[in-house]
Amino acid sequence: LATGRSRSIALASAPTSVAVSPNGLLAAVGHDAAVSLVDLGSVPTVKRFPVNTMVGAVVLDASRRIFAFDGGNPTWMPVHWVDTAVGIDKSSSARVYGNSYPVLHPAGDRIYLAERGVSPGDIARVSLDASGVSAVADSPYHGEYEMCGQVWTGSAGARLYTACGNIFSASNDASLDMRYA
Repeated sequence: LATGRSRSIALASAPTSVAVSPNGLLAAVGHDAAVSLVDLGSVPTVKRFPVNTMVGAVVLDASRRIFAFDGGNPTWMPVHWVDTAVGIDKSSSARVYGNSYPVLHPAGDRIYLAERGVSPGDIARVSLDASGVSAVADSPYHGEYEMCGQVWTGSAGARLYTACGNIFSASNDASLDMRYA
């Protein structure tokens, strides 16, 4: 943005989603059944990793892990992630609703997502630790507030905003997390 330049990076297949790392130096790209890590440095490089799901959305954390969320299956699915240092697709035993829009919390320790294509809509939290996904929690409001398919975090990380304009708290304390504000 500072220079106004643009450039293209060739990928092996059409992208289904993209996420940028917290420092802005890397991008994760989802494909049908793969993810790519793109180094956005002066000489861009691409590393591609197979994933055992149809990737509809991705999140890239500061540890260079790519979390892949199913995009073609409107049912309960495991969260997949690739530790790009070793390139192995791992999946959680905890499940989230496929067809979700995820967002990494600014603290980097959790992902929030809004379910789409299901009624009533809901938001959920995927807690992260050094080994990957440590837990999944649903909001306490199944159907009481519209989500409209997308959730964003505030820059300070204390709030979650939905496309419908509903606001929820974001907290490490489970009794305060995802509470209507």
